[in-house]
Parts: sequence; C-alpha cells; structure tokens
Amino acid sequence: MPRSISLSCTNGQWRFRNVCGELFFSIGVNHFQPDCWLAPHNKDLMLSRYGEDLEGEPGAFNPSGKGLHNLSESLGKRLKGWGFNSFGMHTYGVPHSYLATDFYYPIAVEYDPLGSRFKFDKQHFPDIFSRAFQDGLETHIKNLYAQHSKHDNFMGYIFSDIPRWYFYEGQELDQRAIHPWVSDLLSMPAHSPGYQAAHKALGKSTAENQADSDRVLAAVVTEWYRLHHSLLNRYDPGRLIFGDKLHSPHRLPRWFEPILRQYVDAICIQWYTPADQQQSVLEGIYQRTGLPIFNGDSSFGCPQRPQQSQVKGYPVASKSAMGQAYADYLDTISSWPFMLGWHHCGIMEQWDGAKKRDWEINENGFLNPFEEPYEPCLSLISAANKRVIS
Repeated sequence: MPRSISLSCTNGQWRFRNVCGELFFSIGVNHFQPDCWLAPHNKDLMLSRYGEDLEGEPGAFNPSGKGLHNLSESLGKRLKGWGFNSFGMHTYGVPHSYLATDFYYPIAVEYDPLGSRFKFDKQHFPDIFSRAFQDGLETHIKNLYAQHSKHDNFMGYIFSDIPRWYFYEGQELDQRAIHPWVSDLLSMPAHSPGYQAAHKALGKSTAENQADSDRVLAAVVTEWYRLHHSLLNRYDPGRLIFGDKLHSPHRLPRWFEPILRQYVDAICIQWYTPADQQQSVLEGIYQRTGLPIFNGDSSFGCPQRPQQSQVKGYPVASKSAMGQAYADYLDTISSWPFMLGWHHCGIMEQWDGAKKRDWEINENGFLNPFEEPYEPCLSLISAANKRVIS
C-alpha cells in the first residue's frame, strides 16, 4: 500500500503529518495557470525565457514540453525560498510530477463540476443516483489514483470546487427558491433513479418551499459524498478525503455537518475575509463536527491600476497592505488548534486582456506578469511563512 500523508492531533493541536512522520502546516499557492504566464502582454517574454514549447494549444501550457518543466522548476525554487511548502488544487494541467518532489498538494476529483457553479441556467445538474454516473466516477477515480498514488507528497482528494449546495454571498438566488438541482431531479422521467430518490426524500412529486428543497438536497449531498468516499477508499485506502471546497462556510447549513462528519477527514473551505471575521464560525463548525479545517483558496487584493479593473481577494488599500494582511491572517489562523493550512489565491498577477478561465475578475498575486516580485509585499509574506514553518 502506498505511503500516505495523515493527520495528527496532539494535545488538541491539529497538523498534517508527512510520510517521514514530520508535522506541517500547509502553506500553499493556487493558480499556476496559463492565463497568467501566456497573456498577450507577457507571452513572448515567457516563451523566450522558458522555451517556445511552453505553449501547446493557443493560450494553454504544453504539458509535455521542456518549457513547462523549466518554468515549474524556476517557480518552485522561488516559492520554496519564500517559505511555501504546498500547491493548492488549482494548477490547470501542470503535471504534478513537476511539483511533487518539493511540494505537498491535493487534487480535485472534478468528475462532473455539478453543472455551472455560478449560473444555474447554463446546463442541467447530473443524476448522480444513476448507474452511468457512478460507473463514470469510478473510472475517473481509478485514473486519478494511477497518476498520483506514487507521490509521497500527495495530500488527498477534494471532490469539486465550491459547488453551490447552498446560497452564498455574491451569487445569491431568492432564498425562498427551490434549488435548481432539486428542480432538475423532479423534472426527470419518473423511472429515473434521480427522480425516484428525490421523490423518496420529498414524499411527494413537487417541492413547494425551501424546507422541501433542503430535504432533497440533503439526500443528494449524502449520495455525492457517499459515492466519492466509497470509491476513494476502495482504490486509495488511507488517503485523506477533504470533500468539496466549500465557499462561505458561515452559510453552511446545519444539515450538512453530519454528512461531513461521516465522510471526510478534514474540511476544505474558501473564504475571503480577515481572520477575526472567521474565528467564531470556524470554531463552531469544528466543535460540532470534530473535523480540522484548512482554507483552500483565499487572498487579499489590491488592483494594480490601470492594468487591472477588478481583482480577486478581500480588498486592501495597497500592495504593502496586502502583504501585511497576508501576514496577519497566517499568523492568526496558524495559532488556531483546528486549522491545518491556507492556500493563497494567486501567484502571478493577471492583467486585463488576459484570457480568463475563471470569474471575470483578475487573479491577484505577489509577482507582476513579468515575474517581478512586489516589495515589500513579498517580504512580509515570506517572513510570515517562515515563522510558521520554522
């Protein structure tokens, strides 16, 4: 059986434990992505710096090219020097074999992204109760296991990226509305597994209010987590399971928490707020579930005018303030006994005009698009990282 990263709780203090038995707090980065390195304003420079084969399909990394290997090696050395020890789940096709020697990392299963994460009217949600879905998920998990099981620094599995199981800040629908997945299931043919499961949970053929909707949703979430948990434990027993990356945990329904208790080893969240706005909520989730938590994607941001009109991250006034906010957040959450880590949203700043594969909001970062670090932002970030990992 492959060796696996595990969890440790000593005197109430949670940490990851690597295969050598060393405890660590996961300090990572997200968005190693071609939109940032192969944008119109910097692509020629990056191709000349790392190799013409850095780009494969237009706007995409070439995973088999020497250029991407060169870039990964260069970036890895810099990140290691700045005190990062992990990559987050968002690496956009960069082979994890390029990263796994020096960095811990989780992966996203993402067999089906649950319809559109933000605009429900774009497509229907899947019938996860069907045999076809279950067989497809099984094949997908077998392939992921084959790719990653040999890496000692492979942390574990995240199911999907911020699926909207519940309504969260910034993308609300009417709170009285029937969840679109519930509507999709109840609109399926009566013989379909999804319709039958929804009807069983509901006890009738229509959902009339949010309480009705939540009963069906709880059945869907339970099946989603049960399926992933069962298959992952079948093919990769002992590997950590983090469930979905859950956005806005202060809106997490209480009915969700027993499902997490049953099927995950630690909770992965996404929450772009300062630590003082998170502590009581996260402490409450920890007390009720007994599960440690890590923030899998968040940041503090300041647009670089005029190159950026909008930027991800909790807003701060300057690049220096961004570095100080990072340091304050990391210093604080690393002292909470139930926290396991933080993966920062962004490495390289993305300017207007780059091809986007995410929201219509630019990535922020502590490097500009020409790989020049922002100082003193990065000095504050690096010092904070090294305080935690020392």
